[in-house]
Amino acid sequence: MPLFARIKHFFYCLFLKRKDTDVKDEPCVENTEVVEEQTLEQFKMNNVIFEKLKYLEQYIKIFSFQFPKEYSHYLNIIQAQIKDYEKELTNYKNCLAGKISFSIDPEQESKRFIAVSNLEIDIKNFVEMVFNFSNYREKFYKLASKLNQFYNALVDSQRDSKAISNQLDKAIDSMCRLVSKVKDSRFFKSDSRKKDIILNYIIYGEYIFFKSSLRCGLIKDFDDYKINMSKFHNLFITSDYDNLIFKYFIEDLEEYQLYITSSLTHDTSYYDLLKSCEKLQSQLNDFERTFKDSSFLQELIRFENTVDTVSEKYGIGFLFPLPKILDVSKNIEVNASVKDIAISVLNLLDSNKAKILCKVITDFKTEISWREFYFLCKVFELYDDVIQISSDTIFSSVSIKFPGLESKYSQYSNDFILKEKEKLLNYNGSKSKKYIFLLNVETVFLPVITKEFQNLCLDFYIQGNNVYLNHSYFNGFKNLEKNFGHYKLLEELL
Repeated sequence: MPLFARIKHFFYCLFLKRKDTDVKDEPCVENTEVVEEQTLEQFKMNNVIFEKLKYLEQYIKIFSFQFPKEYSHYLNIIQAQIKDYEKELTNYKNCLAGKISFSIDPEQESKRFIAVSNLEIDIKNFVEMVFNFSNYREKFYKLASKLNQFYNALVDSQRDSKAISNQLDKAIDSMCRLVSKVKDSRFFKSDSRKKDIILNYIIYGEYIFFKSSLRCGLIKDFDDYKINMSKFHNLFITSDYDNLIFKYFIEDLEEYQLYITSSLTHDTSYYDLLKSCEKLQSQLNDFERTFKDSSFLQELIRFENTVDTVSEKYGIGFLFPLPKILDVSKNIEVNASVKDIAISVLNLLDSNKAKILCKVITDFKTEISWREFYFLCKVFELYDDVIQISSDTIFSSVSIKFPGLESKYSQYSNDFILKEKEKLLNYNGSKSKKYIFLLNVETVFLPVITKEFQNLCLDFYIQGNNVYLNHSYFNGFKNLEKNFGHYKLLEELL
């Protein structure tokens, strides 16, 4: 036997605590082969554990954005385990290379394998029960918001019933696809509280589908809808289904009453509108009867039409708010900052104006609000691009928040903003213009900045490598003014 093999033989025999140290070469070679085989098997197991840990390290990234605390918790555990196993892998490799090394206790290694497997189970439980629920809730919230906008547009529309019916079919199909998926999820099957939260969104969809069907003459009453149109009635106990629909009716009539008393007191029809609203509310006390009464339902539709017509005289309009119980922003903890979300979304867009705005926001020292991010996107004409990319990626919070802000600030249309930009750009009054410092760029990028800002009709000034933008774009935005700092008069820049 060669000298190196004899040395290996000696230590293998020593660590195996063999009783007979005066053994012949042949038997000892056999034992050496057995030990090497056992060591190789332990090395393979170690690799399985290591690969599982590396897989989990990548897997948890799916919830790193929405649940950063949980992500950090699991990442720390995984990295600690990886560090430990990397030491063991080094020992294994040294052993197989012929270097002296102690072998790991198989029993201890099995315990570690079980621990990593349990960690994997724990992480996947979190994904299935918490992360998936959060994702589905946001998807249902987004759909409920669109349905809310659909019905508000329907009240203020003269479209024919066929066009409405086609849009309604598409909306119902969207709900069907989403319900079909969520019904197979583990949290929906095993957590009654989470299931009830999702069912609230589904029943709101039913409420919108029911009222929309009434408007385009597809049904006569509530029973007609349940029997001939409803796709989701079987998800509920009948009494619960009816009660939940009833609550949405009551809530909307209460919103109408508040609107009339706050916005239409000066109109000659004020008392008639208020009286009609109170009458409808009193009739709903016996909702089992009124839901079957087609005349009541038609009276309700006429009342909504009348309020909308009166409001139009004053350039205002009533919008049904999304029910409070469905407001995801009040029920889900927001962990990520708006600034971080803005940077992440803008980085996904392949356009110069997106890169410019991303650079601007990246340089901010303090947090910004959703409203400020929204208005920055409007000023840089990125609203549609941001909505599209956020809808297609994990940043769905943007596609949820922005439409609500656009509804709230509906007067700031694209045409309005463009006209205001042109006024500001062409201003030649007596007051001196004020400019805020926007960003510093390398000389080679100045032509790009100039071209983009000219296309955006922005009033800007370049001094050296510093780019300044008219202060008026950001009037009233407290956080933006903090980030931009003090303004300079035009005379100071010339």
